[in-house]
Amino acid sequence: MNQHRIAKLWERAMAAEQREDWSTAKRLYRKVVDAVPTQAATFQRLGLIALREGQPKDAMDNFQRSLVIEPDDPVCLNNLGNVLRELGRLRESVPAYRQALACQPDYASALYNLAGTLALLGEHSQAVGAYRNLLRLSPGDAEAWNALGLSLLEIGEEAESKKALREALRLKPNDAELLSELGVVHQFEGDLEAAGRLYLASIESDPGFARAYDNLVRSRRMKADDLVLVEPIEKIASDESKDDESRLIARFALGKIYDDCADYDKAFENYAIGNTLKHRMIEFDAMEHSAWVDRVLTEYDEEFFRAHSREGNSSSRPLFVIGMIRSGTSLIEQILASHSRVYGAGELLEITKLVTDLPATLKTISEYPECIRQLDADTIRAAASKYLQFLNGRDDQAQRVVDKLPTNFLHLGFIAALLPNARIVHCRREPLDVCLSIFFQRFAKGHSYAYDFDDIAAYYAEYERLLGHWKKVLPIEILDVQYEKLLDDLECAIRRMLNYCELDWEDACLAFHRSQRPVRTASSWQVRQPLYQTAKARWKKFDRHLDGLKKALSDRAVRWDSAG
Repeated sequence: MNQHRIAKLWERAMAAEQREDWSTAKRLYRKVVDAVPTQAATFQRLGLIALREGQPKDAMDNFQRSLVIEPDDPVCLNNLGNVLRELGRLRESVPAYRQALACQPDYASALYNLAGTLALLGEHSQAVGAYRNLLRLSPGDAEAWNALGLSLLEIGEEAESKKALREALRLKPNDAELLSELGVVHQFEGDLEAAGRLYLASIESDPGFARAYDNLVRSRRMKADDLVLVEPIEKIASDESKDDESRLIARFALGKIYDDCADYDKAFENYAIGNTLKHRMIEFDAMEHSAWVDRVLTEYDEEFFRAHSREGNSSSRPLFVIGMIRSGTSLIEQILASHSRVYGAGELLEITKLVTDLPATLKTISEYPECIRQLDADTIRAAASKYLQFLNGRDDQAQRVVDKLPTNFLHLGFIAALLPNARIVHCRREPLDVCLSIFFQRFAKGHSYAYDFDDIAAYYAEYERLLGHWKKVLPIEILDVQYEKLLDDLECAIRRMLNYCELDWEDACLAFHRSQRPVRTASSWQVRQPLYQTAKARWKKFDRHLDGLKKALSDRAVRWDSAG
């Protein structure tokens, strides 16, 4: 086929693309491929069409064929990263974006995609660097300033986060989302008045922005005067033209208002509707989770710990606070971090990342946890050093550094292998209160089990099974702190924890609510209040609605205190 004929085919294919006639465009491009199989651009066009048709695997195949011909094409590398991300292969997309930037360092689209993917992976320190590089190229990009601010918040840089969000607001004045996000930073810092003003400004800017209402009602305890918020939030919740996410956020906000104002039936009704909406959007496989726990129990047996007893790092700095979410872990961290020799690092994802990356680190096709059979002393020490270096980046002075990611209970076996001198404080709370508190909380991400009583009960039962196993096989003593007993005798509970952590008594631990440290959890306002007894046996206020939860727990042999 001569060049003129090929050029005409290309023109017709492009015209078909412009009118979104994908089948004709593909047919014509394939004729070009038949005539010129070494033309990378044709495969790129086919890849882009496949993406538009919702065929990411076909798109990936075409982009890869293009890169065989032109391996240093930054646009194609960026497209490959995008399709890998769409397929859920986030970690594989990162090298594609990095390679695109190696070919063209000022490629703004690749920088934005790299930064966003790193943030999704929880690699916020690296995301911050990528966003800063992007902003050197595009200083007027409000979305990039916003994203930078959120990643800075995740790594504990609250002051820098506020600067970035304020710059985004300068570029997009009165933007409701930016005002609300800046309010969140102030709330985490403990400046609840400033947070409240920003949430109200966000609502004024966009009265239909559900998240601003939700942030406002979760920044403090609602009172009768706050019932004026019900009407605008109810309008969002009942608006069928709104997306499900906005409507469920509104339902959770209404639940919180009615809950605080002691209208428990209306509170439960709204929480239940919100959970139903969320449950439709996610999936939790209780049997699959239970099977995974079975595998963990099999692999982390007493023989495993005997075999690796001398291979971990001897550091005693790490102090893990674990337990079910909503069990009081934020309160425990706040108390401990009020001590002058303790630094509260918040909910760190580093252990989860190490576990997730372990098969690749070991260069094995075995999944976790089976891959731990291939663990050796060098891998254990390297992983421990990486974790400790991360802690040092947060604080390099304190005697103890608190990692309070509650779900680290899933990985206590791995933690014990890496850090046999770590301390582990386990926060326990009455099962009905924990499960109900989970049901009443809308989580920004993760916790797919949290929106259905059966799923919550199934997850809780596996948590109990895991903790029972760890207490039998772990070479580390786990200190149980019962939330209800802590409420009854705070000083006694604090003395137990400090003795366990080999720390001297300090009165500041009793006055934990006066601490100015940032708190980046759903309990950020609560841990700044003196202890309140109303959190104990809270389930009784909703008892008439809990037959399903009680049955789900009983079916799984989970016991609760019926007397409260």
